[in-house]
Order: sequence, then C-alpha cells, then structure tokens
Amino acid sequence: SFQIYADFDSYSNLAIGMSELCGIECCKNFHAPYFAKNIKEFWERWHISLSTWLKEYVYFPLGGSRKGTLRKMINLFVVFLVSGLWHGTTWNFLLWGVLNGLLRVVYDVLNTFIFSKIQIRFHPLKWLLSGCSILLNFALVTCLWVFFRTNSMDEIRQIFTLLAQFDVNQFSFSIHQMADNEAMVTFIM
Repeated sequence: SFQIYADFDSYSNLAIGMSELCGIECCKNFHAPYFAKNIKEFWERWHISLSTWLKEYVYFPLGGSRKGTLRKMINLFVVFLVSGLWHGTTWNFLLWGVLNGLLRVVYDVLNTFIFSKIQIRFHPLKWLLSGCSILLNFALVTCLWVFFRTNSMDEIRQIFTLLAQFDVNQFSFSIHQMADNEAMVTFIM
C-alpha cells in the first residue's frame, strides 16, 4: 500500500510542481486516501484526476445515478471494470477492477440500508468507530492492492496463502542490520 501510494503521489507531485514552474495550475491528485473511512471516500481521495475523468466520461454517460438504484450500481461496477482494464489487460487488473466495483456497490447498499440510519452521539465511541473504519478500509484496500501489484494469479494465491498463515506470535520487527527498537520506530513512522 505504501509503495503504491508513494509511487503515484510522488510522480503526481512532480508533475504538479513542474506545471507550476511553467505557470500552469493543477489540482491536487491525492488527499490522504489511507485515512478514508470507507471505499467511497477512498476513491474520492485517491488519484483524483483519474477518478474525475472516469466519473465524467464513463459514469455520467452511462446515466450516473439518474436512472434508479440498480442502474447506479451497474454503472459504478462498470466504472471500476473500466479502471481495471485501463491499468492493464491482464487478469489481475481485471480482477482488481471487479473486486473494487463489488466492494463499492456493497458499500452503497450497506450505507443506504444500515450505515446512514445509525446515529452515534457519544463522541468517544464515534472516534473509536471512525478509527476502526479507517483501519478496516485500509486493510481492505491493501488486500485489493495485492491484485494490482502482482504479475500473475499464482502470485496472488501465494500472497494470500502466506497472509492466511500469519502468526502474530512469530511476528518480529527484525530487519537485517537494524536493532529491534530502530525497526519498531521505522515501522511506526
């Protein structure tokens, strides 16, 4: 997740900076996406220029949300399918787009029938739920990045197999030629 973010955000910032040197003003392309509380908010904060382009040239021409809830869900799914194909024509990108589309549609359904109806007035609980939402969303997005970052379906299977075998009791912050406390501080930062 952090490598992909650093890669995309850094080249976007370089392009923005070079454009400003030439007197051209560009919009910000990332807005703290890993602090998003849900997948909808994540895609509003991630690669804003591509998301805007997809919204204007794919989602709106398909009818957006004007033709009913079912059509809106189909249109959202198609946008993510197109986004996956835009990134590459291999199965991993197609699957990445499909899974993002499904997650986005599921979120909209849950938001319509459950999340929007919940009212929490106790601020500490609200902050706790926000923090948990951010962590859950980050975990989901990170799992989806596996499909984006790998080169084959076999690699995807291997990564998820290793994640399923993860044992917190055997976890170590040890990094070659780095003391444990230095590795822990590096990880936290």
